[in-house]
Amino acid sequence: MGSYRDITTNDIVGIADGTPFVWDLEEEPKMPNKKQMAKNVLNSAKTGIKSALTGKKLKADAETIKRRKAICDKCKYYIDKRCSQCGCFLKYKAALETESCPAGKW
Repeated sequence: MGSYRDITTNDIVGIADGTPFVWDLEEEPKMPNKKQMAKNVLNSAKTGIKSALTGKKLKADAETIKRRKAICDKCKYYIDKRCSQCGCFLKYKAALETESCPAGKW
């Protein structure tokens, strides 16, 4: 997905999976601040380490990854390969079995 600013309306326009959507500038999704993103990464690492130490599967299977990416591709929070709710890169988050969508979609 990509996004650009529409110079006629000054809105942010995004395209995901061929479906356009528009954010008014006041509603434009923003990434969490750096402190929150660091906290999110540390929590993910902690959960992943616990799973690995208890013998649980760390990497999601290919079908799960594909399903998660398809959901994210259509989500309004998916901006430039990242989730604007948590700040994570989808490429990595979707591949980890222990991760979940902050918006509750997967």
